Amino acid sequence: MFKLKLPPPVIFCIAGLSMFALVGYNIDAGKFRFLFAGSCWFIAILNAIFALRSFKKNRTTANPHHLERVTTLVTTGVFAYSRNPMYLSLIIMLIGWAIILGSWWTMGIIFLFLVYMTQFQIKPEERVLAKKFGIEYKLYCSNVRRWL
Repeated sequence: MFKLKLPPPVIFCIAGLSMFALVGYNIDAGKFRFLFAGSCWFIAILNAIFALRSFKKNRTTANPHHLERVTTLVTTGVFAYSRNPMYLSLIIMLIGWAIILGSWWTMGIIFLFLVYMTQFQIKPEERVLAKKFGIEYKLYCSNVRRWL
């Protein structure tokens, strides 16, 4: 059976475009909102960079579609605070985008993104990691939250 699984960045772009469509493709934000959104984006990008560096330092893959290539369970750095710092970065970037768009309705799309990522990306990844790392992964999960 053919199973189409879109990469997280594609889902992120779909969410962002959906938010833009929800507000009628209109941006009417002042300096404060751009500054606040920029701060969110800065934090998100830094968080993602630190996560990617941790993967590289531990010589393991960051590609969620090739979990068979995972060699090490990374639990330090940003992974000591979130089991999914790169997905958390995408959420923070969407929050920044929602601030720019200036509509509370866009938060619904962020919520849907969070639910989708949890159900169709994170939980399947967790099953693979639990099988691969056993008790070490269970202990990690008991000490570090999925998101924050």
